[in-house]
Amino acid sequence: MSDGTVAALFGSAEGTYSATREQHTSAHWKIPAAWKAVVRDERIAEWRVYANNEPVWKVMGIKR
Repeated sequence: MSDGTVAALFGSAEGTYSATREQHTSAHWKIPAAWKAVVRDERIAEWRVYANNEPVWKVMGIKR
C-alpha cells in the first residue's frame, strides 16, 4: 500500500544459514516481515525492515 511518498509492503523473508556452506533443511528459516520506503526526489530516501529475528538467531545458534 502507499500514500504519497510512503509505501509499505507486507510478506515474509526467508533464507538458509550454514556456517559450513552445507545445506541443511534445519538451517532454513522463514519469518513474517514488513518493509517501509520513503521517496524523496524520485529516489528511496529511507528503507526500513520490521521483523522478529529471534527464529533466525535460533537457526544460527545465537542465544539472546
